[in-house]
Amino acid sequence: MTLARRILPRDFRHVATREARVVLIDAGPSILPSLPEKLRASAARVLEGWGVEILTNTAAADIDACSIDLRHNDGSVQRIATRTVCWAAGVKAAPLAGTLAAAAGAGTDHAGRLVVLPDLTLPGHPEVFVVGDMAKVDDLPGVAPVAMQQGRYVGAVIAARIREAPAPPPFGYRDKGTMANIGPRKAVVDVFGLRLGGFAGSVIWAFVHVMYLIGWGNRLITVLRWLVQMTTANRGQRIVDVRHAAGWRGGGEGAAGGGGRRSAGTETS
Repeated sequence: MTLARRILPRDFRHVATREARVVLIDAGPSILPSLPEKLRASAARVLEGWGVEILTNTAAADIDACSIDLRHNDGSVQRIATRTVCWAAGVKAAPLAGTLAAAAGAGTDHAGRLVVLPDLTLPGHPEVFVVGDMAKVDDLPGVAPVAMQQGRYVGAVIAARIREAPAPPPFGYRDKGTMANIGPRKAVVDVFGLRLGGFAGSVIWAFVHVMYLIGWGNRLITVLRWLVQMTTANRGQRIVDVRHAAGWRGGGEGAAGGGGRRSAGTETS
């Protein structure tokens, strides 16, 4: 919504970007279910304040080139005309997981992840480790903190084998909290015993995010980019409709300054 209402109008003066409609759909009873109820409500208020429509207890039933059909819990179906759908329903393991499962006789879950042993190895194959989105361990989600801890654990197991030392205990995930960036200067965090939303939450989110980046150069560049975005209220991201890309390059219909149609953009958080 920030991109459509505050940024794009300066670049696309002949397109009514401020009339963009954003509908957030969740099949569950609320958004961000992993966060405490207070923070979920805070995030919903922020999004609704920006004009985002939130539909919970609603699932996508069908999607085509110009619409999406929504099925509500009461069985009713609602159609929304749209050409832009951003699907964010989780990830599926790479095909390699299925290949390994077939070769090793291992099981997989509904997302194609391999069911591994407590030391993150394939059953019957202690020389093969599986981590991240391809591993199913204690119903842990496929998120970066889990993968990072799994990587460190596997490194410790390999080091112990090289030294011929006792193996570490089975892998155990340490939940350090949950964070979600809602939009410009708005985030919700549940970390280190702190539960905050709004600007304070965004400060903590930014600090933790930067500290987990690799190298001080990446951290410095990221901070500088954020400062530019905050002080200028501008975003460099744009999405150009590929049907008009040739016109932009060749100066034909749809080219900048040619009086043709120019393509608007969308933003997701």
